[in-house]
Amino acid sequence: MYKTVGLYKRMDNEEEFYDYYTNVVVPQLLNIPGVLKVEVTRLHSTQISGDDTYFLMGETYFANYEAFQRVLSSPEGQAAITAMLNKAEDFMTAYVGQEESFKTNIFTTPHYIG
Repeated sequence: MYKTVGLYKRMDNEEEFYDYYTNVVVPQLLNIPGVLKVEVTRLHSTQISGDDTYFLMGETYFANYEAFQRVLSSPEGQAAITAMLNKAEDFMTAYVGQEESFKTNIFTTPHYIG
């Protein structure tokens, strides 16, 4: 599975941006053929990192790289990108990645090597 990850830096109008992102950008993305799901995460710094640079992460999922390319080049995809950049161009860092998931199996006993 492929996804885009957008990290949004702290800004003066975080709540206004969050409202715009979840009520304008996310619905636009979900209406584009080829987008499987969108996840939005509010970020909080930890004592471990001490980094408070970003306050929000948005992830958009695609079945594969080809689907990602089709969405990116579609008129709907271009409109969603434009909507995002209009509000956050100076505050956003974006990545594209291939996701792998690892899960525990609650029905088996863990094996420990001693």
